[in-house]
Amino acid sequence: MRKYSELKAAFDDLDKEYSELLAENLDLKYRLEELDSELSSYRVRQQDIENIAENTRRLKHDMRNHIMVIASYLSSGETQQAKEYLSVVLDKLDRVYSYIQTGNSVMNYIINTKLEYAHRNGVKFKAEIENISFAKMGSVDFSALLSNILDNAVEASIDSSRKFIYVLVCRKKGWDCITVKNGIDRSVLNKVDAIVVIFAVFLREAGGIIAMYLALQKFGSINGWSIDELLFLFSLIFITYGIFIVFFMALRDFPDWIKHGDFDRVLLRPRGVLTQLVLCGADWLAAFGHGTLGILLLIISANRVGVEWNVKTVLYYLMCVIGGVLIQGAVFLAFSAITFYVLETNSLKEIFYWNMRKFAIYPLSIYNKFIQAILIFVVPFAFVNYFPAQFFLQKPDMAGYPTWFMYITPIVGIVLYALAYAFWRFSLRFYKSTGN
Repeated sequence: MRKYSELKAAFDDLDKEYSELLAENLDLKYRLEELDSELSSYRVRQQDIENIAENTRRLKHDMRNHIMVIASYLSSGETQQAKEYLSVVLDKLDRVYSYIQTGNSVMNYIINTKLEYAHRNGVKFKAEIENISFAKMGSVDFSALLSNILDNAVEASIDSSRKFIYVLVCRKKGWDCITVKNGIDRSVLNKVDAIVVIFAVFLREAGGIIAMYLALQKFGSINGWSIDELLFLFSLIFITYGIFIVFFMALRDFPDWIKHGDFDRVLLRPRGVLTQLVLCGADWLAAFGHGTLGILLLIISANRVGVEWNVKTVLYYLMCVIGGVLIQGAVFLAFSAITFYVLETNSLKEIFYWNMRKFAIYPLSIYNKFIQAILIFVVPFAFVNYFPAQFFLQKPDMAGYPTWFMYITPIVGIVLYALAYAFWRFSLRFYKSTGN
């Protein structure tokens, strides 16, 4: 019996040792598989790095040849041909990239690998990256997360006519952040989504009107202006902005053109600089949202306030709309010119456009003389909606201003735009590229 107990104890010891060895063997097999996987990954990375080095070597060789051609044009005095050749070279550079260095070796590999894949498929790739280590996240999780994000962005861009990817890596409020944006065709989006966006813009702008309407249910009017007259006043602001954003979206976002280096390409193309900016695209969703609201307010208010439509009034209204669009275009053209001196102009836009626009949706006569002077002579929103509305409504508070102010909105628009254009042409000579 005692011998049996000794044998059982020895067996248990051997069984325990066997289990430990088996577990250790499984761990070693698992570790071997991991090492094999890492080895394969390293080999792929090595090949990618070799490809990058080869692309860099070819780029250096090509650039030397391009510089010789450009130098030949310039030495012969053929400046226009040199510009056209530079434009072609810049377009070709969209398919070539430089190695991106970050503060994280895993991110270096992933971003540069995806960047090369994107360029092979004709997708533009822009990156703004701070030196961040992302030490709080394990390399496996980080690699899987970033790879999936970029894979999805590249695949979506390949199938889109708007082939671009924008990557922003920065620290915000103590958090390490990665932002990825990519192009996608409108046809890919569900039509309901576009309608929702337009409706959201519509509701955002209509919120202030609804609040004002509810307030006037108690007070009746603002300085003698009824709710319907105010709606007519509002309609001009929204209609003109809806048209403005179709033609001048690039001027609204002009600082981004300089920051990202897109303006360099515009300068080298054999076309008018401002013409290219005007024709580059439109914010159609914002245009539909503002335009729909403006037209709806016009339909609701025009008959109620007694507007008589005939050839004279229709022609006057159309001229005032064109003048209002030119006034707002001139304001943003001036801001764009200021960008050549001070790259960041969003604060100026906030003060002198967006805040003044909030003032302009109410009758000019309710403000003190200082605000009135700004809205007439500095940022002349009064000529966008107040004085044109007075032509139709003939309100008593117009007595405080020259009568001819009601008729000069188109002239103000043309003159102001001409002055802004002259300032733009003068300031253009001081442009300095960011080198991006």
